[in-house]
Amino acid sequence: MTRLIKFNLHRRKKVFVSILAILCLSFTNRRIETANGSMRPKKSNFRMTINKVPILRNKIKAKRKFATPPYDDYTVTVTGFFFGYDGSDRSTFPLVGARVDLMDSDADGSELFDDFMGSAFVQADGSFTVTGTGGDPGGWSWSKPDVYVRVVFNNGQGVRLTDELDWDRFEHTPEHDHDNSEGTIDIGSWTVGTGVSNGEGTKPGVWMKAVNAWNEYATLMGTIPPSGQYDVEYWSAIWAGTPWTNTNTTHWPIHYTTRASRHEFGHVVRHAFDGDADHFNWDVTRFRYARDHNICDADCNRIGTDTHTMGLAFGFNEGWAEFWEGSIGGCSNNDDECEGNVAHALFNLSKLPGSGKKVMVNVLKDHPGAIHSLDEFAGFLQAAISIQTLSLTQMISTDRDLALTEKVHPFAPLKESYILAEIKKEMSATKLQIDSLNNALIAARRVSAIMPSCHDSDCYNTFQILIRPALISAELKLKKASMQRLQQSIETRDREKTLIQMNNGSWEKQMEKQRIKWNADIVQINLSAFQEAIQSVNKHLNNSKQMLLLSKDLQRKYQRLQGQVKERKPLDLNANSQPQIGENIPVHKSVR
Repeated sequence: MTRLIKFNLHRRKKVFVSILAILCLSFTNRRIETANGSMRPKKSNFRMTINKVPILRNKIKAKRKFATPPYDDYTVTVTGFFFGYDGSDRSTFPLVGARVDLMDSDADGSELFDDFMGSAFVQADGSFTVTGTGGDPGGWSWSKPDVYVRVVFNNGQGVRLTDELDWDRFEHTPEHDHDNSEGTIDIGSWTVGTGVSNGEGTKPGVWMKAVNAWNEYATLMGTIPPSGQYDVEYWSAIWAGTPWTNTNTTHWPIHYTTRASRHEFGHVVRHAFDGDADHFNWDVTRFRYARDHNICDADCNRIGTDTHTMGLAFGFNEGWAEFWEGSIGGCSNNDDECEGNVAHALFNLSKLPGSGKKVMVNVLKDHPGAIHSLDEFAGFLQAAISIQTLSLTQMISTDRDLALTEKVHPFAPLKESYILAEIKKEMSATKLQIDSLNNALIAARRVSAIMPSCHDSDCYNTFQILIRPALISAELKLKKASMQRLQQSIETRDREKTLIQMNNGSWEKQMEKQRIKWNADIVQINLSAFQEAIQSVNKHLNNSKQMLLLSKDLQRKYQRLQGQVKERKPLDLNANSQPQIGENIPVHKSVR
């Protein structure tokens, strides 16, 4: 306390305000909300708490001569490992190809104002090395970047795992394990996707299997798949209960087994070569693709009003996907509407002289819109490989392996009760976050309202206190928006109605309309957060060079976002409204 006694009256006033801030914060929850919803334990003893309070924080004790280097003056290299876990087969694997983003945290408790520093990709052994530049303006003792890394389920080659907003899904390491950093940092080894039950799929599992399917096609064909990209929407509120696929996207219910991955990618290949989105929707409507099915169903998955043409089209559509994944044992009858028979026949066709999987893909490619049955496909293949006679009955019945077929478990839809329970679990986690944010917002506004003007030795912490209400308010709005999306999905749930809407083409149009509105709301939340933060900071400029630079940096980010919105460019939005449950929490395994 000896040094404090020597402070002048103005300095004493700041110390009093800082101590008062400690008391205000002590009445809030003892856990602090971070940007993506994770809960970071609050430091418990008084001495440690002082380090998080303006003026007394150790980070700003040393004052440096004022300077104005570029914003990206500090270089940081981060090394580490990222692995994924998949409960479907209880496997752990390197997240090969996943993008790693190096980030600079510019606020405690939110990612909205954070800066991107650089990116790299995970290597075959799970390792990564990412280098970037960044930091805060001014060259002060606190100007070095507060670094953390994200692992993004996007390989930069066309395969993404997305949420219901069409944003890349990602996870990240703690935001403040490496504050004010420069040089090389080893963050050790991390695993994502844990916390699920045996048999359940995960984000990394679904994404990795999609990447593998994409790569298998590229190796076979020597080119990328016809869709040009492959998105997997991973969301709890997919009431169809099973994955379903159009020309470039698979809609994947949360935790559905990844055993269906190659099957669904087979649909991408066929649908993309068959025609555009309008043609796909027409096929879905006239052939009623959206239905429950089994590889060797006793009635070949027929709906009562199906015509033979409809049965052949449905059988070929699913049979091609079964063939693509390798479920080719055949069924005990010779019905050419049964998808299991179609898959077996396609396998036998692939063994004909001059044929093969690559040749068969090219048959689809060369005849868009013309193949909707095994007979039509066989006719075009026969011409392509110059075979005079071809018996489909023989292709269906030859070399059956019914024992192999019996090992193929049907991809049963998730029960509505399971989907509902998962959604309610997310809603409960989100509700806890909302309650925590409400308490944090009250405390942040109380502290911000009594903050005195700063001098150039302590403006960083004053700046953080001033922008915190705007950030917490924005995070609160984002969590509430997420809650509304989940609640809306419950209120409108009706699996049979969903299947009807999928079959008449209205489901995707409705979802796209909703998605546009949801994203527009999120953009407005981000813009409002910037506006509120800038207004709060500008009231405390007080001729401070530090505060002026920090304010300009904030305005620079705001103007960049405004320009992206105006020009309809990809947005630099760091909002992450995913609740932190189970597989959403990265697990730190070890430091090398």
